[in-house]
Amino acid sequence: GWGGGKTTQYLARGADEQFYGTGLRLGEWALRGKTVPVAVDNKWRENDNASPAPFYMSTNDYGVMRNTWAPGSYSFDAPTALTHDETRFDAWYFTGDSLKSVLDAYTDVSGKPFMAPMWGFELGNADCFNASNPAYQGDHDRPRHQTTPDVAGYAADARAADMPSGWFLPNDGYGCGYTAPLKSTVDALKAKGFQTGLWTSTGLGSIADEVAGAGSRGVKTDVAWIGGGYKTAFQGVQQAVDGIEKNSDARRYVWTVDGWAGTQRNAVVWTGDTYGTWDDMRWHVPAIAGAGLSGLNYASGDIDGIFGGSPKTYARDLQWKAFTPAFMTMSGWGAVNPSAGYQDKQPWRFAEPYLSVNRKYLQLKMRLMPYLYTMSRTAHETGVPSTRAMVLEYPD
Repeated sequence: GWGGGKTTQYLARGADEQFYGTGLRLGEWALRGKTVPVAVDNKWRENDNASPAPFYMSTNDYGVMRNTWAPGSYSFDAPTALTHDETRFDAWYFTGDSLKSVLDAYTDVSGKPFMAPMWGFELGNADCFNASNPAYQGDHDRPRHQTTPDVAGYAADARAADMPSGWFLPNDGYGCGYTAPLKSTVDALKAKGFQTGLWTSTGLGSIADEVAGAGSRGVKTDVAWIGGGYKTAFQGVQQAVDGIEKNSDARRYVWTVDGWAGTQRNAVVWTGDTYGTWDDMRWHVPAIAGAGLSGLNYASGDIDGIFGGSPKTYARDLQWKAFTPAFMTMSGWGAVNPSAGYQDKQPWRFAEPYLSVNRKYLQLKMRLMPYLYTMSRTAHETGVPSTRAMVLEYPD
């Protein structure tokens, strides 16, 4: 149906029909009886969508992807009413003998999940280590965070604490920037077994030099750059992929919010700026499992959020996220930890008994690497995610 600048597909709903999809929906993944947004709002609260996808699939073994960049809203009542804010109707229909086969068909068209580098399965750590920069919008007096080379001290701490971890984003913060030359910091981190990525809120004007010259290997986007979502955000992520792969022999490794159908072939999607609370943790579990029902193999949320947090919520959030392919900490915004002047969320910065819990589960994840890597290869070939909602294995 058409009207009011919108186009709606109506379909009869079966007596027992259930529905899944719509991307990284922040909440329950079984959608029957729900009306859910397929739209960007950058609020990152329960029932929002951090990376919407105009796709859903049904237990009647079919799926639909609307070929659009327009925001929408999907109502899974009787009948289903699936609306996008445009006056054209263009859709792909997929059928199969199972939900897995529908995902395979959907990702044949929209793209198979990318294959992350092995270090991308290890814990990442984001923070601003250039707080002396006058443009930095945070606390300029942060100890051990004055210039970008200071990050090497945290890398040394991680190794001394026997905490597996694979990469840093040392410039994550508005106005942070990095201390030149970047290459010396990248080399210092590499000497300790870490890769370097860079956060950006302003685009990728220097990515060729950062990758080819300095040796950076990852990109994290920010809403100040790609927060308009849809085609603009998708193209920004593609620029990041090209910046890595055209200037090195490395695989793509990008983290983004505001993805869309097809983002699974280019990036890890994460849940945005969330809180270190039991309630946020509650809805993250179905959100991350449910993202796989849209072919998003790498979906995550910052460990213990970025705001608030506590040693107990941190340890528990790390425990369950250790069973997912990609995860990251984001420091500088949360509760004071471990002492005045610090807001650190790296796992080695906590006291016992949490320190040992964090170590145990990071080491467990490394022992699971052959499994997680193999299952991600399966996702790369079939579209079926490594973190699976139970309906994929037990449809009845």
